[in-house]
Amino acid sequence: MGAVLDTLGTGRSIIIGSNFGASVAMRLAYRRPDLVAGVLLLDGGPVDRSSTEGVSLAMKLAPLLRFFGARGIAKRRIRGALVAASADSSWVTAAVTNAYAQPIIADLGATVGVIRAMQRAVAPELLRDNLWRIAQPVRLLIGASNRQNGIEADETALLAGRLRDFGADSVARSGVYLAEERPDAVVAAVLALSDSTRAGMSSAQLHTQLP
Repeated sequence: MGAVLDTLGTGRSIIIGSNFGASVAMRLAYRRPDLVAGVLLLDGGPVDRSSTEGVSLAMKLAPLLRFFGARGIAKRRIRGALVAASADSSWVTAAVTNAYAQPIIADLGATVGVIRAMQRAVAPELLRDNLWRIAQPVRLLIGASNRQNGIEADETALLAGRLRDFGADSVARSGVYLAEERPDAVVAAVLALSDSTRAGMSSAQLHTQLP
């Protein structure tokens, strides 16, 4: 992430992390504070593993893709997982399901290789032990209507206890896919965080990046 932002020349940015991306965003905040003005977490917490529920589901689905017609089965399983974690599943259209499924079914060999590497990966340092190093403001949005696979209460308490500048808000009418179900709430949170970090920064220096 740091290398990408260096290449783009964005300067200090607001970093948005969803699910496992929340840990990526927080690690970037203390490792490269020159790149991070603030962090917005979308129902994600201090996870020290790269094998998440989504990765586990993908690994279970991957062997099915070897069989005729299995891509349809995989898409239905992915759609079911998206619906189960939503408050209002009307956003889970055929086009959306195809977009979520495509990276898995497009190249089976690459998919299996990446997933296995994620399962074997070991974090070099625990994020929970380094939260105190994050000086930037961190805000957390929590889907209030469906908690399946969302951040746990003990993880929220850990963030509140160890981060220097932390705030959390629940978002009505949303599950864990906040950017899909309540993009208005996400945009409002970005703007509020932007306002709180804008002191000493010009608008031209402030960008939003999504890991």
